[in-house]
Amino acid sequence: VITDPITAAQSALLPALVPPDLLAEANGAQQTLNQGLRLITPLVGAGLFTVIGAAAIAQIDAGTFLVAVVSLLMLRLVPAPATAPGNRTRDDGRMAAGFGFIWGEPVLRAILLALGFAILTIGFTESASFSVVTVGLHHSASFLGVLITVQGVGAVLGGLAAAPLLKRVSEPVLLAMGLGCVTLSMLALTLPDLVSVLAGMVVAGFVSPWLNVAGVTAFQRRTPDAMMGRVFGVFGLAMMIPQAASIGIGAALIAVVSYRVLLLVVAVTAATAAVFLIGQPGVRRDRSE
Repeated sequence: VITDPITAAQSALLPALVPPDLLAEANGAQQTLNQGLRLITPLVGAGLFTVIGAAAIAQIDAGTFLVAVVSLLMLRLVPAPATAPGNRTRDDGRMAAGFGFIWGEPVLRAILLALGFAILTIGFTESASFSVVTVGLHHSASFLGVLITVQGVGAVLGGLAAAPLLKRVSEPVLLAMGLGCVTLSMLALTLPDLVSVLAGMVVAGFVSPWLNVAGVTAFQRRTPDAMMGRVFGVFGLAMMIPQAASIGIGAALIAVVSYRVLLLVVAVTAATAAVFLIGQPGVRRDRSE
C-alpha cells in the first residue's frame, strides 16, 4: 500500500496514462514487476559485485535514477481543470481538500479506515519475523532470507491474479478477501512447523498485491483528475503514519511479549478490518468502472 510520496505521485499519474478500464491490469502488472525485480536484482547485484566491484555498481545505480528522471521529464500531460464533473470538493491546493473528498466518498472512506487500522499492527511482523525463525523453527536468523524469498514468489503470483479477480469482485471486496487471508497467514506463522510457516509466507506474499492493487485502483477510479494528487497525498500519509508507528511499537513489544502474541494481534486486527469493510453499506454491491 502507498507509504511514500513517490508511490503516491505514481499512483496519481497512472490514470492520465492508462484508460480507466485497464487500471487494474496496469496496477497488477506494476506490482508483479516490482516483486519480481525484488527477487532478481539482489542476485544480479551480488554477481556484478564479484565481477566489477562496489564502485561500478554504485555508478550503475546512480545511472538508473538519472534515466528515471529523464523519462519523467519527457512526459507531456495536459493539466486537469480546477474542477471536474462530479467533483464535490474544489482542489484548493491543500491536503484538506483531498481529505474532504475522501471523507465524502463512502467507499473510499471505508477503505482508508480499514487499511489504516490493519496497517497499525502489520508492522509488528518486522520484529516478530526473526523470532518466527529462531524461536519457532529453531533455525539461524539467516533462514529468514529463505522465507522472504518464498514470500516474494507468492507476491509475484498474487500480482498476476489481482487484475483478473477485480473483473469478478469490487475493489472493497478484494481488499476484504486479502485482509482475511492475512489473518490466516499470521495464524500459520505462530505454529512451530516449517510447512505451516512456509505456507503462511506464501499466502502473505500472494495477497499483498491484492491490497495494493485493490486500494489504489479504487481511489483512481473514483477520484476526478483535478483531485488526484491531493487525494493520493492524503492516502499515502494515512498509510505511512500507522505503518511507522506499528514498526516502532512492535520493536518495543517484542522485548516483553511473545512473538506469537504479536502475530495474533495482527491476525485479529486484519480480521476486524475485513469485517468492517465488507459490512459497510453498499460495499458488496459497489462496482465502480
